[in-house]
Amino acid sequence: MVETEATGIGYVEEDFRVAVWARVYLDQVNHSTERVTNATYGVMKTMAEVRQALIQSDANSTATTAVRWTGGSHPIESEDAPGWVYYEDTFRIGYEIVWS
Repeated sequence: MVETEATGIGYVEEDFRVAVWARVYLDQVNHSTERVTNATYGVMKTMAEVRQALIQSDANSTATTAVRWTGGSHPIESEDAPGWVYYEDTFRIGYEIVWS
């Protein structure tokens, strides 16, 4: 933030990322996409619940602009830990700042 002699209100937007690790034992031999797509346990199901909770949230009336989804990654399966899948989404939120 730049300090000036003026007082006023500004607007700031910030991006933040949310990462989800999910472990599913439905495919022990790694021959299907159940770990990613399973409607109950897959990483995409978990991330959908996170998105539902965050999108349009106003951070308990703190945000000026509600949380918006800006992008997602691709599910990444861990080679070192079978059954674990990683997924990441990026969100943006805006809020006013007051300086004096």
